[in-house]
Amino acid sequence: MPPAVSNYKTIRWVLTWLAIAVVVVTLTFTLRSISNTSVDTGLADIKYNELTSESIKGRVEFSRSLFQIGLLITAALWALVIAKPDEIGIVFADRQEVLMFLCASLLLIGSLVDHSLYLNYVSRVFLAGGRLYDKDSPSIPDVFDANINNFYQYQIIHLALGAFIAVVTLFSAHNLKEKP
Repeated sequence: MPPAVSNYKTIRWVLTWLAIAVVVVTLTFTLRSISNTSVDTGLADIKYNELTSESIKGRVEFSRSLFQIGLLITAALWALVIAKPDEIGIVFADRQEVLMFLCASLLLIGSLVDHSLYLNYVSRVFLAGGRLYDKDSPSIPDVFDANINNFYQYQIIHLALGAFIAVVTLFSAHNLKEKP
């Protein structure tokens, strides 16, 4: 029986270090994008028509839905740990689960921040497009440019990885710990 306990402990540490690596890598990309993104330096124009408008609305609405899902998952994760009797003692009893829980929370919060950044940049592009609007040749700065689109993609990545690590954390806390 002792080798199984040792294997579980090793698995839990591997999962912890993977969670930490995911947070460091994804947040590094996000921070790099924040420091490198500037819509003020100019983006290529794209034609503005009903199809472009609907595509932008679809993306913004999907981002908003992901934001709501991220908010719900974050609240549920914290509520589960706080409200369920003895859950806080189970999840926070060992360093591995504490670190994984914090990683999941950081990723989920990162997803919420990515949504805010994405909407900020899209609204700034629309503002700039409105100032330069020409009825004869309607166009707006390209909201699908990587400078802006990165935050949309990071939101999806942070949400998916945050939810996954949250599930792994709870699984580890309940199924991979040695029983007293």
